[in-house]
Amino acid sequence: LGMSTAFSPHLSSTPSEARRVLHSSFQVSVRNRAGSSTDTRAALPRKEMVDSVLWKGLSESQLLDLEATTEPEMCRELLRSFFDLSKEADDKVRGVLEDFYFYNYAFGRDAAFNLRKLSVFMEIMHQLLLWDTQEQSGYNDSASSFERFKALLFLHSVERSPKSTGIFTRDDAHKVVDFVLDSYYRHYMVYKCIFTGKARTVLQQSGSSGTAEQEQQSPPDDGLLPEEPDSTGEF
Repeated sequence: LGMSTAFSPHLSSTPSEARRVLHSSFQVSVRNRAGSSTDTRAALPRKEMVDSVLWKGLSESQLLDLEATTEPEMCRELLRSFFDLSKEADDKVRGVLEDFYFYNYAFGRDAAFNLRKLSVFMEIMHQLLLWDTQEQSGYNDSASSFERFKALLFLHSVERSPKSTGIFTRDDAHKVVDFVLDSYYRHYMVYKCIFTGKARTVLQQSGSSGTAEQEQQSPPDDGLLPEEPDSTGEF
């Protein structure tokens, strides 16, 4: 996007501090959950957890098609088709969405994620964007969004069937945290401004005759200072 916004004070004052806090909380969560497991669990049949996003977005065949591409433009074209971005009428908005999915996928490839990890990571980011930009989430802030992201990541980073599944390793999770902080949350308010519908308040009152009269709203202030008069005293 080429733009930068400040981090929410609820997250941290700096990107490095946000990483330190989340990495620490992730390690504590892993230790707590691992400590609650028993040896008898290994004898149980493996089940995918109820809330897993594995294969809920990109399918295995779609990821294989992406893996076979060598040209960035072809990769973008496939992502545009898989996420049905062509229906977006605004070219600029569609371009932002294409960049969002393309760079998420490029990160997964650079991180050497296998198909399962790619499927989960892409769907986590897809669900996060939808949740943050739906109309009823207009008052959500980056802190609540970040909590949702952490919950999704933890659910796919600890092997504790059927509650969670260890698709990501600890190193994988740390890489994901660094990338998401440096990309998505660095531009969080930009995404909110582009995709979240703007609230508009219309006031109505009943006149003395009993008919409804709609108040006319004054045009918004353009933020410009009044012009200075010239040497003749005229504006």
